[in-house]
Amino acid sequence: DGRRPIHIAAQYGDLTIIKLIVNAGSPLNVIDNMGSTPLHLTLEAGYDDAAMYFVKEGLFSTINRPFKYHMGESPIHMAAQLGMDRVLDCMLKRGGNPNLQEKTGLTPLHMAVQYRHCTYNRINVMKILLSYGADPNICDKNLKSPLHKVQVCQIACSQLLLEAGAKVNACDNRGCSVLDECIFSYGMTKDQSYLMAILPTLVQAGLTLRPPSRGFVCFSFK
Repeated sequence: DGRRPIHIAAQYGDLTIIKLIVNAGSPLNVIDNMGSTPLHLTLEAGYDDAAMYFVKEGLFSTINRPFKYHMGESPIHMAAQLGMDRVLDCMLKRGGNPNLQEKTGLTPLHMAVQYRHCTYNRINVMKILLSYGADPNICDKNLKSPLHKVQVCQIACSQLLLEAGAKVNACDNRGCSVLDECIFSYGMTKDQSYLMAILPTLVQAGLTLRPPSRGFVCFSFK
């Protein structure tokens, strides 16, 4: 598979072994047969300290490089998805592009709002991305913006995106609006409190009420 000892050490996040291998002369940016650098592998495994080491020691030149496999995520996508805020900030400081899109068009901001791995520090990850110029209106191939991707019960995420200029009336390629997504989430979870809490936020941001999109149904509240 073209992997060298540095790849294996990175995959297991063993910083002591990584430093020994590097001090013995191993290059940092060596690529395996899948197109992965040690930085890709240590991020995929979720090791913050090892990832920070690679970025600071010279692998910042690969932070915008996509995976050849998976969906073409860059290290920035991976850090955002996994909630690795320290690593994310470190990469963006060194020239990382916060608006990179993977194969389906997802940006790191999409990753931060939609993946459960990022739950424990999702807001901080979003703030970091936005502070480095992440565009909240970039859409994926289905024309879904990060605001469309916000999961149920994440009102703070919606508020942050709207404050950053997210378009509240944007529709995806099926004509579904952010409100349609909220109604759909209510239908799946029956969490009326979320819908009632998010509606004033959307209205304040300029939401235009209109009939639901085709394929959506109306729900009555009791």
